[in-house]
Amino acid sequence: MIIISLAAIMLLNSCDTAEKEIHLIPLGYQGSVTIIFDCKEGSKLEYEGDSRVYRIGKDGVLKVNAPFNKGLSKTADELFFYEDSLGKRTAIKEHKETYTSAATNDVMIFNPQFYGNCVINGQNLNSSAFQYLVCNEEKRESYYKNKINPCDLYCK
Repeated sequence: MIIISLAAIMLLNSCDTAEKEIHLIPLGYQGSVTIIFDCKEGSKLEYEGDSRVYRIGKDGVLKVNAPFNKGLSKTADELFFYEDSLGKRTAIKEHKETYTSAATNDVMIFNPQFYGNCVINGQNLNSSAFQYLVCNEEKRESYYKNKINPCDLYCK
């Protein structure tokens, strides 16, 4: 038992730790958010202290000229905010239970998913994406069914 515990601790300690993240979403936006990584034409990655800052566009899309944030991350290291035109931020909670309904009808972050390389017409697009929904429980299923396919947004 002690050997298994030590092996698990050593394995976890050998994994890279992801950088902290701050997601800034335009005030009032609801729908799918898609961040495309490794895009040569994309925005330069911003930082606030030791946190990556993802400033999402009004259409819910951000393309960045940086790799995906690899490594283990803690829930507290990923923060989501609405941001108004003056820079005022309002926190948005993340709903952690993918297959259960939220107990509230507040706007929340739902269904975060990572996407790896896509192959389109035989061409391997060396990119990756992170996608999630910003909405209330009532609109969640509709937005999920109609979300953008990240491969359609990958930089070619």
